[in-house]
Amino acid sequence: MRLAVALGGTSYAAIKLPRNSVGTKQLQKNAVVATKLSARSVGPQKLQNNAVTTRTVKDNQLTGAKIVESTLGQVPSAKNAEASARVLARSATGSAASRRRRTRT
Repeated sequence: MRLAVALGGTSYAAIKLPRNSVGTKQLQKNAVVATKLSARSVGPQKLQNNAVTTRTVKDNQLTGAKIVESTLGQVPSAKNAEASARVLARSATGSAASRRRRTRT
């Protein structure tokens, strides 16, 4: 009997509740945990922007295997190093050209 009532309530909720009517305020603390989610059921396309931040991720929870490197931006120091390398390459090219001109005359 209890099983029928429990299943009946779930069916009622699935049919009668408006779409997107259950949100954070309606959920009890720890009602949704990783063990209750099926594999790959929550992905980037289902998350709002800034839903996952440094505040919401525990230390050491994200490892290399869990991060898609192509989605990361460039580190500022790498951008500076890249710009410096371009300047050095240009100056080296310019120096070689001026040496060639001097040797011809």
